[in-house]
Amino acid sequence: VFLKIAETGKTELYDYAEDAIGEALKVFTVDLYPRSYALAKITQGDFYYKCAVNAKGNKKENLERSLEAYNEALKVFQKASYPDDYEILQEKLSLVREEMEK
Repeated sequence: VFLKIAETGKTELYDYAEDAIGEALKVFTVDLYPRSYALAKITQGDFYYKCAVNAKGNKKENLERSLEAYNEALKVFQKASYPDDYEILQEKLSLVREEMEK
């Protein structure tokens, strides 16, 4: 849902999605629910990436936020314990970095 919102031109939906992800991260803390926290950070990273590539808001800022969110998820999804999730995150980070170079 949040990724579809990022593709719309409706600013009020963008703000709603951003707030909803933030609220989820208040519940899913890294200490209490590390996997859920990491998944929420991935959703947040995906949201900011979609916003950046769809020209919603400041592209550079959204890409930086996306990188930050994905790097936070990597604190949980480490290669040794979550190899599949780790690889997916590496691919997402690569896409963000490529977009930053454009």
